[in-house]
Amino acid sequence: MIELIKNLINSLIYVIIVAFIVSNLPIFKKIIQKDAFKKSDLLILSVIFAVFGIISTYTGTNVFGAIANTRIIGVMTGGIICGPFVGIVSGIIAGVHRFLYDIGGITSLPCAISTILTGFLSALIHKKGFRYQKWLYGLAGGIIIESIEMLLILLMSKPFSSALAIVKSIYVPMSFTNALGICILILLIQNSFKEKEQMAAMQAQLALEIANKTLPYFREINGDSLKKVCTIIKDSTGAAAVSITDKTKILAHVGLGSDHHIDGDPIQTFATKQVINNGQMRIMNSPEEIECSLEGCQLKSGLIVPLKEKDEIIGTLKLYFAKRNGISFTHEKLAIGLSQLISTQIEISKVGKLEELAAKAEIKALQAQINQHFLFNALNTIIA
Repeated sequence: MIELIKNLINSLIYVIIVAFIVSNLPIFKKIIQKDAFKKSDLLILSVIFAVFGIISTYTGTNVFGAIANTRIIGVMTGGIICGPFVGIVSGIIAGVHRFLYDIGGITSLPCAISTILTGFLSALIHKKGFRYQKWLYGLAGGIIIESIEMLLILLMSKPFSSALAIVKSIYVPMSFTNALGICILILLIQNSFKEKEQMAAMQAQLALEIANKTLPYFREINGDSLKKVCTIIKDSTGAAAVSITDKTKILAHVGLGSDHHIDGDPIQTFATKQVINNGQMRIMNSPEEIECSLEGCQLKSGLIVPLKEKDEIIGTLKLYFAKRNGISFTHEKLAIGLSQLISTQIEISKVGKLEELAAKAEIKALQAQINQHFLFNALNTIIA
C-alpha cells in the first residue's frame, strides 16, 4: 500500500506540474479571470481539465489489472472552480478516454462511469454556491467519488474475488491521493482569482490617480488640455501611445506615431470608425488589425474604447503598444474604466459650461434690467 501511495503521489506531481505551468500561461489567466465565461472559454477549460485526467490515466499504476490513478482530480477541480459545463464535459471526455484506453479491462467500465459521475458531482458542488473553502468541499467530493468508484468495481467487475482484491489494495491510497490532489489543484487555480482581485485593486488605484491628475484639464477642454490628458494616461499605463478622437478627427495623440497621427487630421483607421459605429471595444493584436495608413508604423497592437455622453458615442480613447499581442486583461479593464472616467469628465465639463453660460446670461439680463431702471429714473429726474 505504501508503495502504491508513492506511485500515486508521483502521478499527482506530474499533474500538479502541468497544472502549474498551464495556470501561469497568459491565455489561461485571461480566460479564468473573466467575469463571465463565453462558450468558447468553457470548451477550452473543459479540454484543459480533461487533459489533466487523461494524463493521470497514462501515469497510473497497474494493480491486479486495474489502473490506480489520480484521474478525478482535474475533473473535480474543473467543475468546482469553473462550473457545471466544465465539470460534466471534462468528466465525459476523461471517462470515455478511460474506457477506450483499456476496453475490456476488469475496471474499465466502472472507472469510466465514476469519472463521468465526478463531473456531475463537481457540478452539484459548484451549484451549491460554496464561495469559501472550496478545497474542503473538493476533498469531501474526492472521498465520496472514490467510494462510489469502489462500489461500482465491486458490483460490475468480474470475478468478484478479483474486484474485492483490487478495492482492498487501491481504495485507501486513491482516496487519500485524489482528495489531497483536488485540494492542491483548487488552491493553485484559486491563486489566479486572487491575482484578479489584486489587479482590480491596482486598477482602481491607478484609475483614481489618473482621475486626480487629469481633472484640472477637463475644466477647459481643448487640444492642449486633451494632449496633457493623453500624456498622463500614457505615462501611467505604460502604453506606447494614447489618442483621443471625436467622431471624425484626431483631437490629441501622444507617443509613437505622432509624426503621422496628427492632431486635427481625419480618423485614419477602419477599426476606430467601427467602434464609433457599433459602440463596442475593439482589441487589435497586430499592425494588420490596426490598419495604419503608414507602412512600417511602430504601433503593433492596441485597443479602442468608445467615449459616450448620455449613451451617445462622441469619440474614442485609444491605447497603443509597441509589440504584438501587447494587450493584457488589465489593459482591457483599465481602458474601459478610463473611457468611462473621461466620458464622465467631459459630460461634467459641458454641464459646468452650460451653468456658467446660464449664470452669465442671467447677469446680463439683470444688468439690462438695471440699466433700463436707471435710464427711466434718470429721465424722471430730468423731467422733474
